[in-house]
Amino acid sequence: MNALSLNPISEIALASRLPAVGSDAAAFPDELLATAYVELFRDPLRAADWARAAQAAARRSDAPVVDAYALTTQALAELLSGSEAIGAETLQQAAILAGRVQEPRLDWLVSDARALALLNQARPDEAMVELIGLMIATPDHRPLRDCYLSISSLARVHAALGHVEEAIGAGYRALSIARRTRSAVLRVHAITGLGLLQLEHEHLLGARLLLEQGLFGAGRSRSGRSMRQAARGLVRTYLALNMPDTALDVARRHLPEASDPQECLALAQVNAANGCWTEAAVYLDRGGQDGSRERQVQHAWLRGRIALAHGRPAEALTPCHAVLDENASSRDAWELALTLQAAYEALGDSSSARVHAGRADRIMTVLAARGAVLSALCAQFEQDLLQAHSVCVEMAAVLDR
Repeated sequence: MNALSLNPISEIALASRLPAVGSDAAAFPDELLATAYVELFRDPLRAADWARAAQAAARRSDAPVVDAYALTTQALAELLSGSEAIGAETLQQAAILAGRVQEPRLDWLVSDARALALLNQARPDEAMVELIGLMIATPDHRPLRDCYLSISSLARVHAALGHVEEAIGAGYRALSIARRTRSAVLRVHAITGLGLLQLEHEHLLGARLLLEQGLFGAGRSRSGRSMRQAARGLVRTYLALNMPDTALDVARRHLPEASDPQECLALAQVNAANGCWTEAAVYLDRGGQDGSRERQVQHAWLRGRIALAHGRPAEALTPCHAVLDENASSRDAWELALTLQAAYEALGDSSSARVHAGRADRIMTVLAARGAVLSALCAQFEQDLLQAHSVCVEMAAVLDR
């Protein structure tokens, strides 16, 4: 059996009967490696544990090829889990081993891992070069799961570069590949990724449909990471659709404790939208304000809203003006403009309030137009790539088997 050829149709059964890592019941390096590879998109942290176990077993058995595959799979798992520094270090070691064993497929997986590392380092141009080189070098019969890994990364790279149509196209291509693998886990991952892409570009009804189905599917396929991603995106989607009660219900059921800064921000937003200002401030402080420009803007308007709720409008101005970009046209830029409008109104400065109200109106016009364009684009992709089947109806049918 190929070390990475475990039948994907058995994923859910596999998850329920896996022995503990390091137990005698899982002593064969090929089986350990196959398990690690299948677990990559369900639970990358667990996949990394299995990959380390596979590597130890391979070294005991003097199996250098499996050893190299195991280290590469460990690097992929660490990079997918967000352990960027550790994953980059593991990748360096994996590339050395791959160079020794001369396995073409292993070289391709190392290239996939390198693209992920570059993407995590905010170097999407270099990641694109890596992926293009990989796609040119690989044959048409490359294993489907490997293809999914590359195309799902390509969607993220295009999104990071601002290539909206290409990102959406790659997202639908990833879903098409996931369908062919017959893997519920990969379908959930692809649908969740598509939903998040559509949310970022204001196709809110499409995002809601996809993320609701992704959340349901993640529960059925026991994909904890996809469940949290879908829940976080769904909270933001419901808030954008002015459904704060529903957003709070999803947050309380699926994000009971924030595990990263993005979840902290989502929980701060949903609590603020429901008037739970103390809770909003706690989550905002817990998440910190370092990170991407997007997170800084989110932090600023939330901090401003909390100050307004406590009757301190002057205090709301400072964080908002610190990140104000008059040319920005995101939903967070809209929230920032509304916060500044409210603060100036509370201070009796009607002239400044009108300026920010006008900016908010202009941003919302842009967002509405953007959502309409993406809605038409997604409809075309679904017709072309999914044979006109509803993504969500198809997904439910698969998971009900």
